[in-house]
Amino acid sequence: VIMLEIVYMVYFLFRINRDKQEGAWMVALASGIVFFSVVYETIAIIELNDYDQIAAYSFLAFIFIQAYLISFRFSKTYQRVETLSSELEITNKNLFTSEEKYRKIYENSKDIIFLGDDEGRILDVSPACEKVIGFSQDEIKGKLVTEFVKYPELVKDFRSSIENQGSINNFEMEILNKDGEIVNVLVSGVVNLDEEGKFLNILGNVRDISDRKQAEIERMRALKFEQVAVTDPLTNVYNRRFFFEFAEKEIDRSIRNNLTFGLILFDIDCFKDVNDTYGHLTGDEILKEIVK
Repeated sequence: VIMLEIVYMVYFLFRINRDKQEGAWMVALASGIVFFSVVYETIAIIELNDYDQIAAYSFLAFIFIQAYLISFRFSKTYQRVETLSSELEITNKNLFTSEEKYRKIYENSKDIIFLGDDEGRILDVSPACEKVIGFSQDEIKGKLVTEFVKYPELVKDFRSSIENQGSINNFEMEILNKDGEIVNVLVSGVVNLDEEGKFLNILGNVRDISDRKQAEIERMRALKFEQVAVTDPLTNVYNRRFFFEFAEKEIDRSIRNNLTFGLILFDIDCFKDVNDTYGHLTGDEILKEIVK
């Protein structure tokens, strides 16, 4: 029996030392006390000594060590809980700060920030919608995008592009404000997917470019007026005014750089006779053909 106890104790200590678990040395100490008390009492039973009460005291020592071990582990666990609690508090503060930052961007952005589902329904929209198109958030939430677009077929093109590419930038579109007026916008968006790669929602923004569009129209109109001012309306080539302005610049440049340039002057033979015989409309057609 003693030999079996010794073999078991050696094997037990080997396992404890190999695994090196927390509090292993306390378990080994408690097990050692029990082992030696069993051996000692076994010796007492075969009357090699006369002290047979050691088992009771060794059991109390075993209980004490186990209680200390439980207290030790509880203390370590409490420390870990405190550490995790502190880390969680810091994480919550960081999340709150981050959320507060993005919420300010969401609420103060001049662009309309929206969240949509796979059916083209608006799930959420930023307060900028009221300034851009006159509708409040409550008036837009839950509505289909097509209800606010002048040409609904463009929504299909937008959805097709964003589903194929995963995102889209500066898709030009015309939407309608609360008064039914057209607002020129650029729409950008990205598809959000869940952990399994399935469609979650579309996050996007709408930028009002009406002022820029109007400025572009005014610029094109000014260019057109300028072109008309220097163009002959019959033949669509530069007129007398442009010729003298251009010739003056070329003369100055030639004098400044000591260069020469040539002029070509040609006449249409018998053009007066054409006008007198066939009329000015025919003469105009001849001028157009010569210009070509």
